[in-house]
Amino acid sequence: MFEIYRRRGNFSLSTLPFLFLQASVLLVFTTHFSWTGLLLCMSCYFIRMFAITGFYHRYFSHRTYAMGRPMQFLAALLGATATQKGALWWAAHHRMHHKASDTEADPHNSHEGFWHAHWMWFLYEASAVTEFDRIPELACYPELRLLDRLCYLPPFLMGLGLFAVGGWHWLVWGYCVSTFLLSNGTYTINSLMHYWGRQRFYTGDESRNHWLLALLTLGEGWHNNHHRYQASTRNGFFWYEIDPTYYLLKLMSFVGLVHDLKPVPDKIMEEARLNRYLWREAKNEGAVFLPSQLGVRDLLVQMPFSAQGFVAENLRRVRGDMRGLGRLLAERGDELGADVRALSGLIAERGQQLGEDIRALAEHEQKGELLLDLQGWGEQVSEHGRRLRGEVEAVGEQVAERGRRLRGEVEALGGQVAERGQALRREVETLSKEASATAGQLAEEMAALREQVTETIGHLREETEVLGGQLAKRGRRLREETEELRDEVGVTARQLMLEFEALNRQVAERGQRLRGEVEAWSGLLPHMA
Repeated sequence: MFEIYRRRGNFSLSTLPFLFLQASVLLVFTTHFSWTGLLLCMSCYFIRMFAITGFYHRYFSHRTYAMGRPMQFLAALLGATATQKGALWWAAHHRMHHKASDTEADPHNSHEGFWHAHWMWFLYEASAVTEFDRIPELACYPELRLLDRLCYLPPFLMGLGLFAVGGWHWLVWGYCVSTFLLSNGTYTINSLMHYWGRQRFYTGDESRNHWLLALLTLGEGWHNNHHRYQASTRNGFFWYEIDPTYYLLKLMSFVGLVHDLKPVPDKIMEEARLNRYLWREAKNEGAVFLPSQLGVRDLLVQMPFSAQGFVAENLRRVRGDMRGLGRLLAERGDELGADVRALSGLIAERGQQLGEDIRALAEHEQKGELLLDLQGWGEQVSEHGRRLRGEVEAVGEQVAERGRRLRGEVEALGGQVAERGQALRREVETLSKEASATAGQLAEEMAALREQVTETIGHLREETEVLGGQLAKRGRRLREETEELRDEVGVTARQLMLEFEALNRQVAERGQRLRGEVEAWSGLLPHMA
């Protein structure tokens, strides 16, 4: 804990008010119990819990749906009564949490301990500032920036209103007790939901799902689902994963208060169904299910065909198309065989007619030798015709066999092509979604990079001055080395010239010697002939 304190820095000025707020739950002993007070406490708890989960989290932090500007201000105002600072501060830190979940850059990294992740993280001075560059689309509204600066005014007015209506009893039960329960219920998502529960998806962090915390936090307990796909309005992906916040937002969309609620994509739902199936299989075998990173190919290969969903329906459609293609190829093969057989019969008929014509011509000739020659030639043509017919029939059978083989190969290749096409299409869709999410992250990283570049330019300017002096010294040294190298090159060039002249003399001598040998051989050539 002290190591974290040294790394994070000092506590902020909000530490004492927060501790007093947590201790204010003890004021319940200064008043009496009543069912009215308990009902008021539960009402203030669930109304403000919805404001945190439905407005602060799913709208301001993740923009999973849309609303008008007046409704946006009312949502931020209601969320501020939960005493968890302004919507801009809340959203900026939550986006940082998702960007670097359970790493050192995560504001409430669960690896640094339960209490740090639960509530100590926002008491440090480093967490007190609202980083507007992480929420540029929200920081442009002056009314939201005003609420962010005056974040303690709405809860103060709420407490004052409760005291004016019901006195001390209403103030204690309606604000102190309900705020204590509300704050710690919200903080369990940062702390307990990274220690307790089950992981359905591989997300690279410690996020988990648990039905009990989902009930207490109006659907935020499906935390691993949310970390797998943050852009969906609903956190409970299946019908049995109760998500009251989503139900209320859906009702609000019917009356026009909010709109454009974003669903869970088909690919994510197929991944959820496959992981659910693998978890049940592992449970039946007595093994432990550990989620892994799945791709479209895993869905196509591992998902049972009986599963209902986008990939299963496409698999059935592709298999039907391939069976139809197989029947079509069989019909085409039969037609090709019939055509070849008809062609072989036609060739046989033409061969017989040619033989008869030649024999008729031989009968009308006067010379016996020509008659015998033509008759023999006619018999040869007939024999060749019969042989040609046999060869054509054999070729026809080979073509039919090749057609059947080709049909089988096309069916197998069609299955592979269909699987690869489906995989590529789904991968492109997944890549486009990931590219959209990456674009937002890149915008944030570019802002941070801009600051780093500014600092780096200052450092580079200093280093450049130092490097300039070093380069000047190095330049003088290089000039001296260049002069020395020039002298060495001159000496080497002169040596090369001398060697080149000697080589030319050797070539001339060798040429004269070869010329004499050629003349000697030329004198011998006539005698050899």
